[in-house]
Amino acid sequence: MAKHRWTRRLLWSALATLLLLSIAGVVLRDAIFSAAAARILARRGIHCEPISAHVPLAIPPSPIGLAPTRCTLAEGPLASIELEGPIGLQLEGLGLGSLTCASVEFDLRPRAPRDVKLDALGDVTRLAGFDQLALQLMFDSAALSRGRNPPLRAAHARVRRAGKPELDLQDLRVTPTASGMIVTAQRASIERAALLGDGPLRLEATPAAVRVTFSGNLKVTIVLDHLDAAKPSAAFSLSADPQPTAK
Repeated sequence: MAKHRWTRRLLWSALATLLLLSIAGVVLRDAIFSAAAARILARRGIHCEPISAHVPLAIPPSPIGLAPTRCTLAEGPLASIELEGPIGLQLEGLGLGSLTCASVEFDLRPRAPRDVKLDALGDVTRLAGFDQLALQLMFDSAALSRGRNPPLRAAHARVRRAGKPELDLQDLRVTPTASGMIVTAQRASIERAALLGDGPLRLEATPAAVRVTFSGNLKVTIVLDHLDAAKPSAAFSLSADPQPTAK
């Protein structure tokens, strides 16, 4: 009889231990993932404060919920990125799949103007100062296209340079490609170009060339080429018959 009681006690003790370990795993998995993600990003020169993740009980554990956070980058065109919730991180196997959020803000570093060969229409835009705004964004896009960017989708996005607003975007999508990335927005408004109105935007970037199409009151296309040359070239075109380009 005493042996049976000892066996029951041992069984209950084992079950209680397993239950406590399971509860601890549920409680700690978020903290463990958050700490691991912070270390991985820090090794890449990205520091985010805070990183607070909620890891679902699923296999694979996806989507992972993230608390709003602001990240600073040690180098490159992008100085910081701020994500606002709800934020979802999809996994693909053991790697990063895609990121969705309600709102994102990009702050770009100041960029010194580069000497660019403009066509005749580009010379006209230079008078309004629009050429540098557009070309600097395109140079930054080319540089960012070199990295391994995860797919990103945000309902609203803002682009600033040194804190000053440059672009406001609705339904932003960033899609990596084999050679770079594609950025689209269903509606974009451009600072210092209010006369162009609002409209869809599409940007295709590789390290060697960038093409932007914006369809507002006019359809504007800019192609920046030969980025590896001492003096890249840019071609501007305008059309009075804008067509949607973001899809």
